[in-house]
Amino acid sequence: MQSHERFTFQGNDYLLSMLRYAKIVKTYWDRSKSERHLVRDEYGRLFLYCWEEETTFDGTSDRLDMLWVLVKNEAEADSLKNEGLLTLSNYPHISADGHDWMNVVDK
Repeated sequence: MQSHERFTFQGNDYLLSMLRYAKIVKTYWDRSKSERHLVRDEYGRLFLYCWEEETTFDGTSDRLDMLWVLVKNEAEADSLKNEGLLTLSNYPHISADGHDWMNVVDK
């Protein structure tokens, strides 16, 4: 696990905000509790971006899951767009929960 704000991925330095504001190339869906987009970061890398919100009913903050999965091209993103977050976490990725936790899997 690396710092929530700064980390290294594929040999480049990142800030999490760089991924949060990456350019949307393609939208698979954008619903109130779930999004999937193909995004391109400032280094030119493509990621399948997944965002999901799970409502809690116990008065605590809702759970937010964000995942950026490194893909080779749009066709690979197209083939992965319907996969669950657990399956996608087998690929090189950056994950965060919106509550100061993040993880980087670079291989």
